[in-house]
Amino acid sequence: MRRPSGFEQIIITIVVVIVVFIPLATNVITKNASSESTGGINIKVYHTKLMRFNAKLNQAFIMIEKEAVGLCRAEKVAPEAIMEIFKRPLGIKKSLPADYINQNAPRVLYKNENSKVNLNLDAAAELSDGNIIGFKTSFINPDDCFEMYIDFNGLNGPNMIGIDTHMLRFKKSSRLGFTYKPAGAEDEFTCESLSDNIKTSLGCIYLMFRDPDLLP
Repeated sequence: MRRPSGFEQIIITIVVVIVVFIPLATNVITKNASSESTGGINIKVYHTKLMRFNAKLNQAFIMIEKEAVGLCRAEKVAPEAIMEIFKRPLGIKKSLPADYINQNAPRVLYKNENSKVNLNLDAAAELSDGNIIGFKTSFINPDDCFEMYIDFNGLNGPNMIGIDTHMLRFKKSSRLGFTYKPAGAEDEFTCESLSDNIKTSLGCIYLMFRDPDLLP
């Protein structure tokens, strides 16, 4: 039997690489991409943005310490007062009509684009980095001072709770004025794919803060 020439051996090697290794590599890349992205957003990249915003928020607390002490002692906090306090530390560029955000950018539940939910924001604003924040002071838990929403894509999709839309609960504190934590940390909330109600989506916010690898 004739031994293949050097050129023929190179051709055979190239064919083996194309037939065996390229499909294998493609499957690995596809698997990694699907595990790290949802709704067109890379979860790892989003998690980084979330942590940066969280650090910025902690810095904001240092800047507004005196104002924060008295903010939540009132029986009801005005959304305009919250906006004014956070204007400089968070870099609020301009206020936005809350009704416009509520009506034109309804949020969807986690990994369920057919389940829309209205946040019913009382105030909204655009930050200098293009992100949108919103505040809610009505229809909240009695122990809460207000709720803050952050959307890292602005009005662009997917507007999905637990992915690019998150909620922080600011609770009254006699010493600091208020403290905050991500929504969904309580035992009554979970995180489920194809979420069909808000309770199974809010838990996704907590998991994104804690460890995005835990998201279903």
